[in-house]
Amino acid sequence: MLQSNVFSKVTAYVGHGLDLAHILIGFFAPGVGVILLVIAGPLYLIWFPLVGRRLWQLGQSVTKAEVQQIGSVAWRTFR
Repeated sequence: MLQSNVFSKVTAYVGHGLDLAHILIGFFAPGVGVILLVIAGPLYLIWFPLVGRRLWQLGQSVTKAEVQQIGSVAWRTFR
């Protein structure tokens, strides 16, 4: 997310920053981790739909031929 132009830097920093802060701080100070979870939880209700909407927009701009080409490359790569 941080290395591409698909999502804004704010979107990436907010999403990943809250995740990282919750995990690291929650490990050493569980009480503070709970507070971060209380803050992050409602924000996830906004963040995930915004990320999903952007992914939907990206998917709509891809042609079927491109999807088949990507699928065949992925199939050969992971087989």
